[in-house]
Amino acid sequence: PEHYFPINGPARPYLEEELSIDTTFETFSDYKNILNQIKAKTAEPFYALSYRAWKWNSERGVRNYWVFQGNPKRFNFPEAVAAGSLHEWSVSAHKDSIKPGDKVIIWIGGTDDGIYALAEVTTPPYDRKVQPDEKTWLGEAQFPIAAGIKITHDLTNHPILRAEVFSNAGLKNINAGLQGTNFTATEEQYEVIKALITKRTMKRYWLYAPGEKANMWEQFYTKGIMCLGWSELGDLRNYKDKESIQMELQQINPKDSSQNNSALANFEFCHVLKPGDVVIAKKGVSTYIGYGIVSSDYFYDSSKDDFRSIRRVHWKKKGNWEEPDHRLVMKTLTDITKYPDYVEKLKRLIAIDDLTYLPNESRTHHFQNNQMLNTILYGPPGTGKTYSTIQRALECLGDNAAGRDDRPLQHERFDRYVQQGRIAFTTFHQSMSYEDFIEGIKPNSDAASGAIQYHVADGIFKQCCARAAYLCHLAHIELKGEKKPYTFDELYEAFTDDLQQQLDKGIYPMFKSKTGKDTTVREIKASGSIIARAANSVAKSSAPLTKENIQKLYDRFHTTEEITHLDMVRETVEVTPRISEFYAIFKGFKEFEQRFAREYDTNADDIIAAELPIEQVCKNFNEGVYTKAVLAQGDNAPPVVIIIDEINRGNISQIFGELITLIETDKRLGRKEGLEIVLPYSKRRFGVPPNLYIIGTMNTADRSVEALDTALRRRFSFTEMPPRYDFDALNREEYGVNLAALLKTINTRIEKLLDRDHLIGHSYFLDDGIDLKATFQHKIIPLLQEYFFGDYGKIGLVLGSGFVQIEVVQHGKGIFAAFDYDDVQELSERRVYQLCWPEQMSTAAFEEALVQLMNV
Repeated sequence: PEHYFPINGPARPYLEEELSIDTTFETFSDYKNILNQIKAKTAEPFYALSYRAWKWNSERGVRNYWVFQGNPKRFNFPEAVAAGSLHEWSVSAHKDSIKPGDKVIIWIGGTDDGIYALAEVTTPPYDRKVQPDEKTWLGEAQFPIAAGIKITHDLTNHPILRAEVFSNAGLKNINAGLQGTNFTATEEQYEVIKALITKRTMKRYWLYAPGEKANMWEQFYTKGIMCLGWSELGDLRNYKDKESIQMELQQINPKDSSQNNSALANFEFCHVLKPGDVVIAKKGVSTYIGYGIVSSDYFYDSSKDDFRSIRRVHWKKKGNWEEPDHRLVMKTLTDITKYPDYVEKLKRLIAIDDLTYLPNESRTHHFQNNQMLNTILYGPPGTGKTYSTIQRALECLGDNAAGRDDRPLQHERFDRYVQQGRIAFTTFHQSMSYEDFIEGIKPNSDAASGAIQYHVADGIFKQCCARAAYLCHLAHIELKGEKKPYTFDELYEAFTDDLQQQLDKGIYPMFKSKTGKDTTVREIKASGSIIARAANSVAKSSAPLTKENIQKLYDRFHTTEEITHLDMVRETVEVTPRISEFYAIFKGFKEFEQRFAREYDTNADDIIAAELPIEQVCKNFNEGVYTKAVLAQGDNAPPVVIIIDEINRGNISQIFGELITLIETDKRLGRKEGLEIVLPYSKRRFGVPPNLYIIGTMNTADRSVEALDTALRRRFSFTEMPPRYDFDALNREEYGVNLAALLKTINTRIEKLLDRDHLIGHSYFLDDGIDLKATFQHKIIPLLQEYFFGDYGKIGLVLGSGFVQIEVVQHGKGIFAAFDYDDVQELSERRVYQLCWPEQMSTAAFEEALVQLMNV
């Protein structure tokens, strides 16, 4: 009991509702993580906390569980959830038993009937006073009585359909799919559904053998797929469970009585493996040969001779990595998620980057989440608005690090997304303009002539839109089953392999320079660098042409543009060999690219590298290259996030201009009311992709600029971030005063004298290594001076006489000069206040000032 906590019936709701801890787990490591979260949030011993949870449940009363049903012909459930307008549910039975705190399983009927959400009852049943929202109701509400609810688990994008529900042993007796609005359910059924949800959202790691002795690896890698044999089974979706597959295999091959491993591999390949999972390819019992991310649901290709069961995979790396510790399992497909230490070892060994989220070609939107497209976090200073944008951005991207209590991990993921162009950060200010944010004419100095030239430059918002559209384009390519765009690394590796094969045959590959002279390749270094020199050169050595230098030039001229002047080579890279030789090799590299594209069934006239520089992405976006993909796959593409700090400090109409309408959810490209406008500088058509999220922060105490633009208020959802007093770090004493009580006392007085927009945030008291005395000296008192415009009397009402004192001065005959003034007597008696700065106080004096502040 001192070391382990029972996560049972009474404990789960207590931990989830009182301590905000997710109690679902599958492995011992998950369980230990929950224990660590409990320790971080309370110092109470486990056995005492267990008793508290039991008592909490007893005092609250018995919780009921329900199935609430909806008819899609009368009620548009997905639209109601997306709009945030679902706050009640019609009930016709058990009206006297439904109470706040009860848990709800929401079942939607129709062709694709199943479980679409979990919810919690917020109010007892009541008589409806008004008609429901006409947008989501396709007719009048059937029942006049409703209970208040709130959605806790939104499954609308990937519901648990009827077949999966009733094939689960724990759900066979669930009261669902019947005639009526609501039925009883059990806690066990509710927990089974939560476990299913957890399994769906958890990323899994798999070992996979691509054919016997990995003989299909090159073909699978090139086509961006993974496949299983056993073609005699046919379409695996026709089998409801592993046992039925096993029985079929036993009939096909009676000599093998078990077939357990083969049946499990086929069942998991079809029903368990999911988009976003990581697949590590292996060869034999000792070698890993690559890894990738699953990017599609299961599909079956009857036209193939073999390997008809297929999933698409974004293969990210190939090579050879030896397993140092043990023999690998012989099975074709193995789920290794249950061995977290082994998974972490493989991540380090192969340098696996599992942060890339790929499009899902199923009927659901893999990338949709519960975050609103346009959100503003608002509150007084110091409440963690900017701090919270990291977690919010990760939530928008669907990264599970957002839900973990691990700030260094969140920072690491956030920084990586910034490098990938998936997250951008900017701050609004009074000088911010449309030209900075969207596009504008900017000067540029010509390197050759020194003359000033002007061009239309894309601002940060337009760059984010371009990146979002580009991700739609990649999603569209994946969905259509085309060859995935290759990376520069793949192209360069194929190029040098081709050169090495010729060298191995005694052939020195030859390329023409700009001036028509022959340049020959003499050697490929182990680093991948190329040794080349003029064909008639007698030099025994030459400086290498490095992969990095070729990539710099490729990034600049990888489209149909031609290098028109050799000096451009010098501008792009520092070339150590002679320019003509470098150009010849690069030209040969470009020629190889065309052949490489044709060999891999890619349209050679439409080559797009997998990681284009932002300049090329913007160029393609401006020319409308991605428009078709955005319209087709915008809701199903990986998101991009732009964070706008201090959004209320900029002139909104000046910065957004005509784009203020385009950021609305229903005005995004591909949506029902999607709009485009013509930009004033570039004269290009422009629309905002639906996979771009905007997160803003607003300091409510900042009154140096005008109030937030009304047009912006109508287009953003607002999340208030008030000061919090429940942090463990505030539940301690400094100088004899509890910090949480101190902060709450100060804020109560400020709210009385001003308003709740000018409170003081909890972060002022959470700075590590900063003494409370320094906090008052450098943060609290200066902030109050700003709030009260130097009215020290009101500051004294907040902080007390220990920090603000009445100045007593003896003036003799009087303080003022001899002058006839009506109110001189009143002015002579006017009080003058003096601040007592903490840094000038002794420890005892500061403690006494705090005692007076608290009125103790």
